Amino acid sequence: MDKCNGEKQKSVYTIDLVGSFLGDEKLKANESLSVNSFSAAKNANKPPKDGEKDEKRMPSLLSPVGAQMAFAQGHVFNDMCAAMWFNYLLVYLTFVVEFRPSIVGAAILIGQLVDGIVCPFIGFLSDKMKFGFFNYGRRKSAHLIGTIAVFLSFPFVFMPVPSFLKNEDQLIQLLYYSVFIAVFQVGWATVQIAHLAIITDLTSNFQERTWLMSLRNIFTQLSISSVFVIALVALELCPDKQVVTSYLQLDDPLVDENPEDLNPNCYKQFIIIVGVISAVGLVETLWYHLGVQEVSEDNELHQTLIDPQQRRISPWSLFRRRKFYSVTLVYVSARLFFNLLQVFIPAYVIETLKLPRSYITIIPLITNLSNFTTSLMTTKLNVVFGRKITFYIGCLLGIISGVFIFLQNFGDLYRYDLIFGVATVIGIATGILTVTALGLITDLIDQDPNNGAFVYGFMSLIEKVFNGVVVAVIQFCKPKDKIAFGAYGKYVIFICCIMPCALGIIFMFFTPINLAASNRENERIPPPESEKQTGSSNSENDSNSSEDRR
Repeated sequence: MDKCNGEKQKSVYTIDLVGSFLGDEKLKANESLSVNSFSAAKNANKPPKDGEKDEKRMPSLLSPVGAQMAFAQGHVFNDMCAAMWFNYLLVYLTFVVEFRPSIVGAAILIGQLVDGIVCPFIGFLSDKMKFGFFNYGRRKSAHLIGTIAVFLSFPFVFMPVPSFLKNEDQLIQLLYYSVFIAVFQVGWATVQIAHLAIITDLTSNFQERTWLMSLRNIFTQLSISSVFVIALVALELCPDKQVVTSYLQLDDPLVDENPEDLNPNCYKQFIIIVGVISAVGLVETLWYHLGVQEVSEDNELHQTLIDPQQRRISPWSLFRRRKFYSVTLVYVSARLFFNLLQVFIPAYVIETLKLPRSYITIIPLITNLSNFTTSLMTTKLNVVFGRKITFYIGCLLGIISGVFIFLQNFGDLYRYDLIFGVATVIGIATGILTVTALGLITDLIDQDPNNGAFVYGFMSLIEKVFNGVVVAVIQFCKPKDKIAFGAYGKYVIFICCIMPCALGIIFMFFTPINLAASNRENERIPPPESEKQTGSSNSENDSNSSEDRR
């Protein structure tokens, strides 16, 4: 019975800590759970097997469908803001604000650094909070504070600078935007962590937590897709058009008039987009706070999560493991592929392909839908082919997409037809790489779920720093001559496809896949004091438990 309880408790810890530090879309870990969510929910109320202890839970918190739906609305505002940040900040600062490429790269780098640095600290402070404000729940209090910060800062990131700063140097204007970017990132991280952490307060049942994570992911994908739809409508309805000079093909010096380019007059369109997102976000947040009941820390649910026999290892011991670094590099490679293409594909559509501005919403929407669909099947692929083969398949699809884009001469067939197929393949590759890399992290923390939050926080920090640095370097190297924009955009997408996938193949080759099967001796982790005192009888139990984990 103790062994069964220990295994079940380990699963509870894993699900809890998996959610603590994932972003976005950061939130792809949810996708790996969505395949089994419906069957898990179906079996949630089955009686326990012989020798298995039934988990304590509070049906009053999750039994109503309205409470579950209210929980799913708690991250909608964050997801919509994240979609705007990754997909449209670069094109907004480039074509509407008309910043220099290096200034644009610096703005994105500042946001990524702030997000990566504050995430671990906010998680630590959130766990240390014992009570909320004015007898409000501690998780919902943090969620409310973060939402206010996002609401007060996010719209200003996509609005023109005040009139008294319009004639100032771009560095001064960058400082103005940086203030709102920093506040936005801190608020975003606060909402993300508070919304994930409250899952453990709502239920101690593994199946119910799995269902909540899957439901959260469904609304994440719906939120991202809704941003593209809102942007498409706004870009189409706004009459602001300006004839600009552009080059349709690299080998054709003919000047072509494109009346549908983004330009400074399009700032009204972005105000409409962020205004709708903010209004929808506030409604969804209100639904969440009214429909979700948070239990206090001394509630019976919290006691079910405490395992005094759980082996605790110092997080600093992770840095002595080679596997920790190899898995980190694999995860960073997968996230670089996803995030870099999110940032640069809209600019590639405008500067290189010279497509109408509505295409910066249509193409990312196709990529997101194929990404979501593939993520639902990636767990099965991991079971059938294993993690390494599945990851190699995703890398191969990414490399094929990059080579295909590089070989195109920007003819009408590619620009108006084949580009949709390329976007679909990129979405498939993204889903495979991200979910498989997250599965590797789950394997890594299998023996020590207590340090799961630290693992995800550290890897999230490294990923965000690398992503911000690469974006800044690409923007700094961008040519000033508009004639060269087309060629440069093609090379950028090629590099964003090839580099992460090639590095991912190399890092995965040197990564052991049976991380969860490594025993204590292989990891050179000393046994806890309780085992030292019990003697040989408990050693036999530990050996049996190790065999079960294998």
